[in-house]
Amino acid sequence: MANGYFRGHIIDSYGRPISSVSVAVDLTGTSTDATLYSDRAGTSLANPFTNEVDGSFEFWASTTDYYDVTFTKGGVTFDNTDYVNIEVSAATKSIAYLSEAETITGSWTFQAQLASTLSTGTAPFSVVSTTKVTNLNADAVDDYSAGNASGNIPVSNGTVNTNLNADTVDGSHASAFATSGHNHDSAYVEGDYVAGNSSGNVPLSNGTVNANLNAEQHNGLKVKVIDIGDWNMNSTGQISVAHGLTLSKIRSVTVSVISDDSTLVLPLDHINAGTYHGDGSFYSGGTYVELQVLSYFTGDANWNATPFNRGYITIWYVP
Repeated sequence: MANGYFRGHIIDSYGRPISSVSVAVDLTGTSTDATLYSDRAGTSLANPFTNEVDGSFEFWASTTDYYDVTFTKGGVTFDNTDYVNIEVSAATKSIAYLSEAETITGSWTFQAQLASTLSTGTAPFSVVSTTKVTNLNADAVDDYSAGNASGNIPVSNGTVNTNLNADTVDGSHASAFATSGHNHDSAYVEGDYVAGNSSGNVPLSNGTVNANLNAEQHNGLKVKVIDIGDWNMNSTGQISVAHGLTLSKIRSVTVSVISDDSTLVLPLDHINAGTYHGDGSFYSGGTYVELQVLSYFTGDANWNATPFNRGYITIWYVP
């Protein structure tokens, strides 16, 4: 059976407490005395009982019954000018005395500050769960405060953390920065490369040719080399090869063709035996380069093999 807690104050019309009042509790509509208790543990309480000098009274009783509460005192008549405030708290609502050891099984919501006056050396509360508490702002973690000073839990805020001893820096251990592993000399740059003009150097702009320098642009221009692909120059007089560029950005085009035995590499406008117009020609269209063969290549069997990459088109263009 669940017991509830009942308490109240008896006050006269002037707000003064009325004491020494006999408080009788009967089952509603009967003259049967209700079973009363003086505490939650079930200690028996006389019925009726006398209230306190401050006018207050309290008792515990079953929450499954209804009650009539009657007040009597010699020489006093209770009427509607007197005031009795009775508060009822059911045990099912987790009523607890914070001065006693309590086991709380439900959720409690506090709308005011929860303060502990325990002295240092005793934990104010303990928990079993390791789940993070959202929005919990603690002054210290395991007795350490967050900050940048020595002894603080380090904070990443752009300020140097004094005396921070980290296992790695940018993912690397200290051995990666040792002099035995690389050079710290000012002549070296990232990757242990020396600045200079030789192959393998970080190139310098000092008027000297940088050996084996592979640059994406030269004098603001980029170069594109396109395979011509199959071309039997004996039987096919003209082919088109797509260049994939904007015509207005093309600055220079050269075409070289290769013989079947790869012993000759000739420009397509090669001049044979003093012939001015040459033995081939080409021009750039909006989306293609048009290649044309004239006299020299058509009668030579060294220019008819397929499949065979006949040569290359080199285009300089503005990116």
